[in-house]
Amino acid sequence: MLSRLSVITKQGALLQQALKPCATSLLNQRNFSVSTTDESKYAWHKTALPAWQMYKDKAGDSASTMFTLGLASYLVSKEIFIINDEVLLILVMGGTGYQLAKAVGPTIGKMLDDRRSDILENMNRGKIAQITALESEIVEAKEGEEALEHRKEFFEIIKVNNEMRLEVEYRSRLQEVETEVKKRLDYQIDVQNLERSIEEEHISTWVENQVLASITSKQENDALAQCIKDLDELALARV
Repeated sequence: MLSRLSVITKQGALLQQALKPCATSLLNQRNFSVSTTDESKYAWHKTALPAWQMYKDKAGDSASTMFTLGLASYLVSKEIFIINDEVLLILVMGGTGYQLAKAVGPTIGKMLDDRRSDILENMNRGKIAQITALESEIVEAKEGEEALEHRKEFFEIIKVNNEMRLEVEYRSRLQEVETEVKKRLDYQIDVQNLERSIEEEHISTWVENQVLASITSKQENDALAQCIKDLDELALARV
């Protein structure tokens, strides 16, 4: 029992070792386009099945064909693989599909490749636009950071401007108060000057009236005679 298990384990390890290059090669296939003209496109079995290639290198090129025919004959003769209507239908459908693939495959492949290119171009355009938007956001964020670094200076400038504005407002109000006070003082002075002029005019009128009232007719005659005498003396003095 243990010997059988060891044999099965060894066979599994050998099978895994043989199939691992096949799986690795299939995963490493990069050209998935069906419209390409690369001749090595369908030669994947050379790297995917290294055991088969090793068998051909050892037995010759015709050995693979004989091995395939012999294996098919053995499967058919032992009725492991039975050829019936369904098999024939599969063969006919497979051949038809192969011919259709050869006939319209390049055209459809080219159309699919163009569609793929358009999709990739649209995706790249959106990606580029998104990258541009992100770059602009990064630039704006950096500008914001630089502005935050100078925020203390901005606050100082705003503070100085506010102080200057308050100082201008204070001085403007002082000037307004001074102007209003000067107007009131000028009004008081004008009132006093008016009262003084009225009083002076009243006093001068009263004095004049009193003087005129104190002069008699005799004094008027004497004054008139004295004036005439003075005029005569002035006239004689000129002669």
